[in-house]
Amino acid sequence: MASRGYFQAVHELYQSVFLLKENDDTKAMQNELKNHLTGMRRDLDNLVNVLVSSNPREFPTSTPVYSWAQSRDHILIMVKFAHRMDSPSCVNIKSEEVKFDNNSMSLEALCITGHKPLKYELNLTFSKDINVTRSHWKKEIGVIKFNISKNETGTLWRNLLFDGAKVPIWFEMKKFVARDMEDYFRMLDDEVKEKEREEEVILINFYREWQFNFFWGI
Repeated sequence: MASRGYFQAVHELYQSVFLLKENDDTKAMQNELKNHLTGMRRDLDNLVNVLVSSNPREFPTSTPVYSWAQSRDHILIMVKFAHRMDSPSCVNIKSEEVKFDNNSMSLEALCITGHKPLKYELNLTFSKDINVTRSHWKKEIGVIKFNISKNETGTLWRNLLFDGAKVPIWFEMKKFVARDMEDYFRMLDDEVKEKEREEEVILINFYREWQFNFFWGI
């Protein structure tokens, strides 16, 4: 009766029979009914998820966290479906959609954790052009990993993004591209040292000008 939707009849039968006549047979029937209804509830929950997924405009949206590494030929990006790198990621990801352009990529995906899925969106504009046809991605539990081919190979990018925003390093990949990442960090260190030298020269020139003006009373 329950499987056919006669829930009122099942309720009345339970009150008039199972509650009044408690024995081994009725206990077995109670357990069987409970298991059956639990299975029906699970199936209904899955159905609700499917129905909700058909109207993505109603989903709340969030931006996933990501980190990067590089070789001289590729950009490597790990996108984690979470609010922070140290937070658990959403493991039930559906409806992934990835698009590559000459100097950008976009990602959309649904995180199914309840009756109201969370929509993750990520749009990146790179500092240089990429080779769209040779770029690809792979979905794993809670993350998506990108292997993006540089349009100009044999070079290191100063920044991942066009606006120069700082992006965390994907240190797990460092062992696979150790030499290139070491050269990248060395390049950053050289830039810092060069900037420090320029600031030191400016300071020395300022001090010399101050001494000259002080001596001549200017």
